[in-house]
Amino acid sequence: MVLEVRWDGTGIKNHESVITKFYGCNPNGTLTFRRDKKKHKFSDRKTTYELAIHEKKVPVERFLEFIGDLQTNMTFRFHT
Repeated sequence: MVLEVRWDGTGIKNHESVITKFYGCNPNGTLTFRRDKKKHKFSDRKTTYELAIHEKKVPVERFLEFIGDLQTNMTFRFHT
């Protein structure tokens, strides 16, 4: 599964790197992730992650934090 996160970039310097952290997968161990190999900048207006799902038929919740000038968070949920 590929997760794509987009933003408008208002007020952010285009050359700034996108730095993110994933937290708190619920249920624990349900998925792992790998960042896109490209080093994204805010001017890209998106970043992608490849998610590997390890369990079937369970609801999943994960917290994604953007660090740096954007300083925002998001929680995403889905059902495997």
